[in-house]
Amino acid sequence: MANDAVAVALALVAAEPALAQGLTATLMVGHGIGMGIVVDGEARWGAGAGSEIGHVKLTPNGPQCRCGQRGCIEAHLADYALYRDARTFLDLPPAVSQQPSEAQMALLRARARAGDPRLEQLFRQAGHALAEAVATTISVLRPHHLILAGPGLQAFDMMRSAYEERLEQAVLPWLLKSTAIHVRPSESATIVDGMVRRTLRVVDRSHMETTE
Repeated sequence: MANDAVAVALALVAAEPALAQGLTATLMVGHGIGMGIVVDGEARWGAGAGSEIGHVKLTPNGPQCRCGQRGCIEAHLADYALYRDARTFLDLPPAVSQQPSEAQMALLRARARAGDPRLEQLFRQAGHALAEAVATTISVLRPHHLILAGPGLQAFDMMRSAYEERLEQAVLPWLLKSTAIHVRPSESATIVDGMVRRTLRVVDRSHMETTE
């Protein structure tokens, strides 16, 4: 029905109409890293609607990504990557099909907030990766709004310092000022909301074409 990042983008701009003005890019952080593009409230379907920003290379010989390559932004930032790396030094139960559950990620965040320095460093590294994704988006698309969304942003407080430090280094100051960045942690229900909106729009347009 729709790319999940595009669905989240539609749901968020519908909830906050101010975000629908101009070009809005939504960076989805969770089980993977994706992007949805909305222009003046309308998703851009087809080529360019759902960006594979998560597979931009961050480190040539970095950690393994699910796409089969190494060093992708996703391999540093997605839930499965964080949980996988945490299991190298913590006794954690394996994730089903390599994808940790919401409860497993909540446990990881709780242990990091409890002061485990190894997990704190893991989330700092994720903050650097997030900054690189944001920097690339701003430099290439120059959106009016950039929304950071998805369940992975529930750990943003632990990423924030490293994210802000790296972002200032990675983007020209005048470019950074040209984009308003919004942090909107969201759950799976947001994807459903966006897909429903997408479906209703398709039905409405089909009905209008039939009755004309």
